[in-house]
Amino acid sequence: MQLKKYNERRKIMGTNAGFLREKDDYQRLILEHLRDDNGYQIRNAKNDFNPGLAMDAELLFSFLRATQSAALKFPRKAGP
Repeated sequence: MQLKKYNERRKIMGTNAGFLREKDDYQRLILEHLRDDNGYQIRNAKNDFNPGLAMDAELLFSFLRATQSAALKFPRKAGP
């Protein structure tokens, strides 16, 4: 099953003779596999990652709200 999906994606990306033409094609293939088959969220590291905190705070708090909402007992900022 996984091999079939890989081959379909490879055809869509226009690879020749089973080789990925560019580094970007290979990276895109990996990201699509992680998103489609493993439930990963693809985020924009330039916009979403905070180097001062060394994390994606929005993703962290989204995870905490989804998994441990009862344990989050701190006041939230008022806002939109």
